[in-house]
Amino acid sequence: MRKLQKRKVCNKKDIQTAICLNIFLGSSANIIDYSKEKIILYKVNSTGEYD
Repeated sequence: MRKLQKRKVCNKKDIQTAICLNIFLGSSANIIDYSKEKIILYKVNSTGEYD
């Protein structure tokens, strides 16, 4: 696995439920299964916004 950078990211779906995840993001978006839902974690730019 390539080295991953730790970023604090709020998923677009999770913003509605005020849930933020501390995840490791690489150069591309990560897709994980969470609470039986497929959540796409978008990479963020230097301003902390979604690319």
